[in-house]
Amino acid sequence: MQKCTQPTRLVDVAAELNLPIGVVRVLVGDLHAQQLVQVELPPPAPDAKVLLEVISGLKAL
Repeated sequence: MQKCTQPTRLVDVAAELNLPIGVVRVLVGDLHAQQLVQVELPPPAPDAKVLLEVISGLKAL
């Protein structure tokens, strides 16, 4: 059965399999090491300056 035919977040895989996220990370890491799955890293988080500007803007509302 193929569940992840498109990019899928690990938390969604864990929820679907009803397994803790830590277990899924280890399993996917092992599968990746054997080149059985592809892993894409998430985009980088915004820097702190942007987050502080968003917080300031929300406070101004």
